[in-house]
Amino acid sequence: LFYGLEYNGHYYGLSQNRLSWEDARVSCEDVGGKLVSINTADEQAFVEKLLGLAPSENHWIGAYKADGLWQWVDGEVVGYNNWDPGEPNGNADTAQIYYSNFRWDDAPGTMYYICEWTEKPTEDVFVISLQDIEIPSEINDIPVTAIADSAFKNNKYISSVVVPDGVTTI
Repeated sequence: LFYGLEYNGHYYGLSQNRLSWEDARVSCEDVGGKLVSINTADEQAFVEKLLGLAPSENHWIGAYKADGLWQWVDGEVVGYNNWDPGEPNGNADTAQIYYSNFRWDDAPGTMYYICEWTEKPTEDVFVISLQDIEIPSEINDIPVTAIADSAFKNNKYISSVVVPDGVTTI
């Protein structure tokens, strides 16, 4: 089971268990996804936000070394990267993202992992969908000064709420 967010037409899920990199790769594929590929600085920033919702531990990403080249699980060579200084240093042929500074490292072991889907996973896989809620500062030209429970209806899981400065009661 995974929980996560949608970004730029893709869905990103945080695992609920620790596995080896290879078992994490298989786990993602078994539910129609893949270990996450991080191809731009914007996508890196999104993954950092997602990890802010996770247990404070490192997570597998989909980069691995084969035939001397770092590539993603889909076979694309790693272009954009966010390696920690001095990394990769040859500790392993699989990559993790640090929770502490969101940089990448080659590492062995077992840990949580991040899956990515190009289509929304089924509810039995992507059980919890976290989302941001932004309360408007005005509704029909009337300043919002209070927020009632109904503002959160149909939002079973919330990652953050942006409250306007004028709100005095929640």
